[in-house]
Amino acid sequence: MSRFLSAGLGAVCLCMVFSGGCAHRSKTPFDHLYGPQWCQGVYKGYADQWDGLRMGTEIAVRESYGVLTREGVSALDRLQSRSTPFYVLADPVSDRFVIRREVPDRLMFTADMSAQDRERAQTEFDASREHIASDYSDVKRLEWALNGLLDQLVRVGSAMQSANREMFNIVQIRQALREGELPFELPYQVTVKQYDDVLLLVLGRLEKDVNDLKNLESGIMAVVLAVRATGDGSGSLTGNIEAAVLAAVLDGDNAASNRYSPVMPDGEQWIALRMRGDQGFTRILADPTYGEYVAAKGGIGPDPLGMVLSLVDSVTGTKLGSVAKQVRSIMDGEKPDFFELLKSAASFVPRGTMVGQMLGKAVDLTDTFQKTVKKVQKVKATVGKVKATVGKVKNAGEALKSGNVDPGALFNVDVSIQDASKQIVFMKDMNARVEIQNQLKGLGLF
Repeated sequence: MSRFLSAGLGAVCLCMVFSGGCAHRSKTPFDHLYGPQWCQGVYKGYADQWDGLRMGTEIAVRESYGVLTREGVSALDRLQSRSTPFYVLADPVSDRFVIRREVPDRLMFTADMSAQDRERAQTEFDASREHIASDYSDVKRLEWALNGLLDQLVRVGSAMQSANREMFNIVQIRQALREGELPFELPYQVTVKQYDDVLLLVLGRLEKDVNDLKNLESGIMAVVLAVRATGDGSGSLTGNIEAAVLAAVLDGDNAASNRYSPVMPDGEQWIALRMRGDQGFTRILADPTYGEYVAAKGGIGPDPLGMVLSLVDSVTGTKLGSVAKQVRSIMDGEKPDFFELLKSAASFVPRGTMVGQMLGKAVDLTDTFQKTVKKVQKVKATVGKVKATVGKVKNAGEALKSGNVDPGALFNVDVSIQDASKQIVFMKDMNARVEIQNQLKGLGLF
């Protein structure tokens, strides 16, 4: 069982459980059990610890998602309606997510401004000053939700690193078991076969649980990207957030419905889980980082407290932290290329998940959307305006804001599209957004 040191959890080290404490079997939490009961106790002890971590993380993430869909979307709509630019990004000093607004301190006119320009500037300045207090509350609420997701990313990353370390420990113990070189006695009345089975059952469950946490990370990444893209530099629709949250929640619900019981399985499920563990054993043996881990760790036994985290960071940190690092890169800089960020995010997520499918579809939609907008802009620059031909879209700006982002409809516009070519698109039209909102309502998230 992992200590989850950096996550602040007090779990029991799995290698200590399996090795009987390596030197002092009386110190293990299952010393009163023997034979098959010992195997069942070890499996359930691990499952209970991991389920506690997972449930706490999922509850916290869902709470942040709820704030974003119930309050954050409308708050960002209000911020987008102001003339004041805003950016959602990572603060390099605090290493937290912040929403930075450029509220003017004074109204300035220039000599080349017409009376109409001056009147517009005055109106925008008054509006930006009028909503300072309410916008401040909106910003703080959004920052709380975003940083709640950031905190869970750190917690999930720590858990995954610990789980990866424990999988390496199990493989190392099983190798020694198969070679008859265990440096400790097996628990009382536990056969070599029973011991090998429980190693593989726990390894199989670890593989499943780590995969679920990777999907949780991917969902957070998609939501963070959707939130960030609403700011200046992209101005994307807030409806993207709803699409990302729905996909992330559906992935979580799917994982929950296929989760193993904390009680050791039997029958076909036992066979399937053991097989998964055996496949994981083969995979890890072929992983170069496993050899590095064993060389750095040395013999079988509990890792000294002082070396665990530095060892994990040096051996597996980069590989395990790839999604979290991708999230951090998404938040860097004021005006990145959001389409490139979207394509990069989509490459990190398996297409078999709802988030993966949603991001893959978003790449295709955004590509079509941006090409269409650029065509319209090019024609408008040449002709002056494009008249409606078959559609009824009269104002592209209103259509974009309302959620009607059908790329084909943008051929039928007769007003300026401004900077729509920098938007990313997670849904095709308003009908899709209404359907997403209805699903979120059913989940209690809208």
